[in-house]
Amino acid sequence: MRTRRLLALPLALASSLALATAVLAGGWATVAMTDPPEAPTADGVTVIGLTVLQHGVTPVSWPAILVVARDAESGATVSGDAVASGPTGHYTVSLTFPSSGDWSLTYVSDDLVMEGSATFTVGDAAVVAASSAPAADVVPVIVLVALVAIFLLLAVGTILHDRRADRSAPAGESRPTPSTTG
Repeated sequence: MRTRRLLALPLALASSLALATAVLAGGWATVAMTDPPEAPTADGVTVIGLTVLQHGVTPVSWPAILVVARDAESGATVSGDAVASGPTGHYTVSLTFPSSGDWSLTYVSDDLVMEGSATFTVGDAAVVAASSAPAADVVPVIVLVALVAIFLLLAVGTILHDRRADRSAPAGESRPTPSTTG
C-alpha cells in the first residue's frame, strides 16, 4: 500500500505539469485582415486574407478557423472555413455575401481563443457594375463623328473651290476638263 502512495504522488505531479503545459501552450491568438477586399459585391465570391498570430506574436497555421460575417442591419450571417495558404500564419477565406451592407467579421476556433474583428462594406452588384463601366465605349463614337466632320469639311471645300474656278473663267470659255487619254 505504501508503494502505491509513493507512486501516486509522482504520477499526480507529472499529470498536473502535463495539463498545465497544454493549457499554457494553447491560449489565444490575434487575427487581422491583411488583404481587405477591394470592392466586394452581394452574390459575388469575396476572398479575404487573414494573419493569425499566437499570443499576438508568433505566426501559426495549425489552428482550424471559422470566419463568421454578420450584416449590421439585418443580422444575417454567412461563414466559411479559413484555409492556411502562403507563409506561416496566413489564411484565406471565400465568402458569398447575400446582400449589400456593412458586414463585420469574427473568428472562431476550438484550438485557440481568437481575438480581433474587421468591418467592411459590401456593395450592390448592379450599382458597382454601372459605376465602373468603362468610358472607353464613347471613344469609337467620338472618332466616327470626327471622321464624318472632316469628310464634310473636305467635301464643302472642294465644292467651293470648284465654284470659284468656274466664276474666274473668262466668258464663253469653259473650264478645261481632264483628258482621259494618256
